[in-house]
Amino acid sequence: MISVIIPTLNEEKYLGKCLEGLKKQSFRDFEIIVVDGKSTDNTVEIAKRYSRVIMSDKRGVGYQQNLGAEYAKGDILIFTHADTILPPNTLLEISRAMARNSIVGGSTTGIFEPIDYRVRVLNLFSPLVQMILKITYAYCIFVRKDAFDKTDGFRNCICEDNEFGQKLKNQGKITILDNCPHYASSRRFRYMGFYSTIWLWMTEYFRIKFGSNTPIEKYPVVR
Repeated sequence: MISVIIPTLNEEKYLGKCLEGLKKQSFRDFEIIVVDGKSTDNTVEIAKRYSRVIMSDKRGVGYQQNLGAEYAKGDILIFTHADTILPPNTLLEISRAMARNSIVGGSTTGIFEPIDYRVRVLNLFSPLVQMILKITYAYCIFVRKDAFDKTDGFRNCICEDNEFGQKLKNQGKITILDNCPHYASSRRFRYMGFYSTIWLWMTEYFRIKFGSNTPIEKYPVVR
């Protein structure tokens, strides 16, 4: 069984499409767990139509994902975001990859909503960089439950997905799937600016690579 875990905070604009995408999966043995950080919009109401909802006493993507893992029944965990759409073959391809005992987890490649030429260029190079460097992207991370339990889960830090991926590599082999690319919103580029976002990701990648990270509290809570 697969458990799909989604942290949310005021995601009424995006969550419905994310959950509809999950309902279209060709692989059917899965559950959806939405972990909400006390949204003030209709996020929880939308989530209840499709999934189990856990109310978190604390906000933060990392914290909420760890909480969802505690409630998960599946032996494979998938972490995705409310503004991400997974194609219908995603769970099937992940289950096939995880059938190989040497694989402890990984991530899928994907593209961002193409709002301008800069994002289009990023969409060309990002999957290649991800596969070469074996980077786990937050939009779709998968991991064996027993391997997840051997780590301390996600930290509440900037680029918690990359930080988790570095720890996961210590548990065994990870894989990057390019046969089920996700589709993610470009709202982060609208919110912070394209170049500021790319710079943040790059600097945090190297911070994490050398054993450091930036606490999530350094930035406003946006989801």
